[in-house]
Amino acid sequence: MRVKCFYGGSYPNGFSPMSMRLHHYMKALAAEGAEVEVVVPSAQPQAPGTCEGIPYRYEKAPAPTRFNTGTVARAYAALCGRLARECDALIVIVQSRRALKRCADAVHRAGGRVVFELNENPGSIRASRLDTPLSLRIERWNYLHRLLPRADGVIVISHPLEELVCRYKRPNTQSVRIPILSGSDRVAERPAPAPSDGIPYLLHAGALSEQKDGIMAMLQGYAIARERLGGKLRFVFTYKVGFPGLLARIDRFIAENGLGDDVRFTGIVDRQTLEELRRNCALCIVNKPSNAQNDYNFPTKLTELLPEGVPLIVSRTGEPARYFRDGENAHVVEANDAEQIADRIVRILGHPEETARITRGGQLLNREAFYYLNHAPALADFFRRVAQTTRK
Repeated sequence: MRVKCFYGGSYPNGFSPMSMRLHHYMKALAAEGAEVEVVVPSAQPQAPGTCEGIPYRYEKAPAPTRFNTGTVARAYAALCGRLARECDALIVIVQSRRALKRCADAVHRAGGRVVFELNENPGSIRASRLDTPLSLRIERWNYLHRLLPRADGVIVISHPLEELVCRYKRPNTQSVRIPILSGSDRVAERPAPAPSDGIPYLLHAGALSEQKDGIMAMLQGYAIARERLGGKLRFVFTYKVGFPGLLARIDRFIAENGLGDDVRFTGIVDRQTLEELRRNCALCIVNKPSNAQNDYNFPTKLTELLPEGVPLIVSRTGEPARYFRDGENAHVVEANDAEQIADRIVRILGHPEETARITRGGQLLNREAFYYLNHAPALADFFRRVAQTTRK
């Protein structure tokens, strides 16, 4: 079986969550004997190579801008049409819906089979200030009614997304639910964090979002816990990116509560620095308020934190609620409950033996539920079914 992926992102350098998921898909398929390859469009193609046994190459294509969406879509479609003749199934992962539609049509004209990956509820993310409730509803309708029927197979990462896809896909379109994937099955005691100044810190890596992460409740919980701990607690953010209104609220909260010396923004860091920050942090908070985005998605950062034994506070929202048990593999709280968050921060720092037991439970969960090789047979079976699909 030959499976290729046309990926309009960065691979293998600068692994994003999507790049990591794609990499684990390909490694899982390779472990089942499939012949795999990642193909990346690039304005300046580099030499081909391999990453952990996964071959990749670059194909010439214009760099996307807000002014050349049609040109990019046509170039991507031409590449996908050619790639479809080289494999049994082609995964197409591109940001532009226009390009995705053209690519799927080109694959079918070439007699191929196309697979989509759905990791977010369509039309649930306000990515810019230009997005409105109406534009997001239109985006959702277009994906479910115009794009999804073009897929021969769909990979989803959560039960709600699986149910959504099954309502709108064609009857003979194949689907498979593969959760967030981890590249590690590590279960080992975590060395004691060693922050450079000796003061424990919380870590949040990623953009600042009230919708996705309930960032204000996290800050409020931190401020309460910090006061209970006599001021000996910091909060480190990797960079300060978000909507201007939210950033102003954050700055105001920091100033009003005298947190200027203890809430720190590092700026964008490389992967090595991020891994060091994770190794030495006291804990991380995965706070997901219930909304159209979080009720469907599955936070991929969990599979980076769990194998490392980072203590976790996780909200009881969406897909994570199916996996996490309070006091067994994480500290589970109600979303956006600052008091509960504060209580768990203080407990994690004050009960190291209990914390070690719970984080080991998190590592065991990661090994059993998220380790990529455990999902290799299901993924391979899915692609075999896709390859045999007849379009109607």
